[in-house]
This record gives sequence, C-alpha cells and structure tokens, in this order.
Amino acid sequence: MKRNENYLLKTLAGVPYLLPFGQMQADRKRGVQLNTASAFLWEILGEERTEEEILSACIQHYAPSQEELPLFKKDILQCLNEMSGRGILMDRWALPASIGKPARLYSIAGLTLRLYGSPEIIPPQLDAFQSECEGDICQTILLRPGAPLVRQNGNLLIRNQDLIVIDTPDHYVIAFPSMPELSELHLSKDGKEAILYYLLPVTPMHPTSVFHALRLVFL
Repeated sequence: MKRNENYLLKTLAGVPYLLPFGQMQADRKRGVQLNTASAFLWEILGEERTEEEILSACIQHYAPSQEELPLFKKDILQCLNEMSGRGILMDRWALPASIGKPARLYSIAGLTLRLYGSPEIIPPQLDAFQSECEGDICQTILLRPGAPLVRQNGNLLIRNQDLIVIDTPDHYVIAFPSMPELSELHLSKDGKEAILYYLLPVTPMHPTSVFHALRLVFL
C-alpha cells in the first residue's frame, strides 16, 4: 500500500489537508481534512508498505498498551479503509514475499497448481491430483484466514446472488455471497497468483466452499 501522489499535504491554520492536483483535480476530487492518525499514515506511506509494516510502524509510534492493542489495530484498519475508499491510498496487490508455509503441488490437465494453506482447509477433492513435480508453476494460490486489510474500489463487472467481480487497477476482487465461509478472493490480472481469504472458525463447509472458489479461478 502506498499514498496516491496526486494529493499534496498542506497545513492550513495548523490543520493538515490533502489537496488534489493533476488527474484528481480533473476528476473534481475535493480536499480532505486529516486527523492525527491519518496524517501519520500519509507520512509513512511515501513508500510501499505491507499491512504488517503499517501496523508495526503505528504501534512503535503510538506505543499502545496490551489492553489497548486490539482496539488500536481496529482503529488503524478503519482509517486505512476510509483513506483507500476515498482514493487517497493505493493498494498494489501481490502475494506476500515470504509465505512461510509448505506448498502442495497439484497436476491438473497438464497444468501445475501450487497451493499454500492449512491442511484443515485444503479440499479433499484435490487429493487425487497431488504431485511431487515442481515443473512450470502455472498458478500459485494462498489460502489466508481473515479478511483483506482494505476494501478495494473498482469497476463492477458481475453481480448476482452467487458471484461478484470487481476490476481494480492491478487485480480482480471476487466475492461469493452464497458462501459465507469465504471473505473474498484477489486474483492477479494474468491469473497466475491469487489469495483466497476465509473466515474463522473453520467449519465442515469450508473445504467445499474453498474447492468451488479454487475451481473458478483455476479454470
């Protein structure tokens, strides 16, 4: 995540504001008054940072107590969501540089799928396709508990009772309204990488829902 450089930070009468220029001004975007937290986030997001790096920098700066920490993190995420929703922050999606989990390989119809995730969430329907071959990986998918750091805006491509597809600048966001076990899926534009977010606790329905989501993006 990184700040949108089409905004300038200006202090007017002691109050920080973000003022649009360039394309943002052409799109008639309005200036935004910042509070202390959002001004700090703007400053540290002059360079690309992951969600872990953002939370770590905020915790180091504000030093909340252990009792305050859960609410503190929630407030920071809410602030990031609001800033992202206004187009102030840009989220450049990618798989984490270090996943830290063993991968499972599957050979399906001549294509190799690399899958990261906890065993309890892996669909048993994939067992018959498990492979040891690490040839050309056609697609890498991470199964990740929780929800994305921010909700992405974009162009709505599909919306029905089973599927929602949103086109953002660098990836697709896919939601599955009929499968409440899943939060959403992020798919790279070339289809080679994806992150599927699922909600805890894991239930017997999770592997089945994960299978249907994976089948869609694999196809």
